[in-house]
Amino acid sequence: MELQHVRVGYLIPSLRFYLALECEARQSGDGWVRLRYAGTVFVLEQGVPGSRPGAVVPELSVGDLLRLCCRLWSAGIHTSPIS
Repeated sequence: MELQHVRVGYLIPSLRFYLALECEARQSGDGWVRLRYAGTVFVLEQGVPGSRPGAVVPELSVGDLLRLCCRLWSAGIHTSPIS
């Protein structure tokens, strides 16, 4: 199985978002961080989003949406309104 790579324009804010989702940082290097969430392992890479052909965003199941939004808000991460 190939490791999924997610290109992000801003690594640190993106990392804060995934850590607020309760992902675990496993390893890092210059411009990248390997994250784990349940059985999913993926790499955040500093770069131009969408510049890697076939790039996908890992599918993460978060359960209670309101609880998730409260965690994000308490981490200073703004979300769109829940409807």
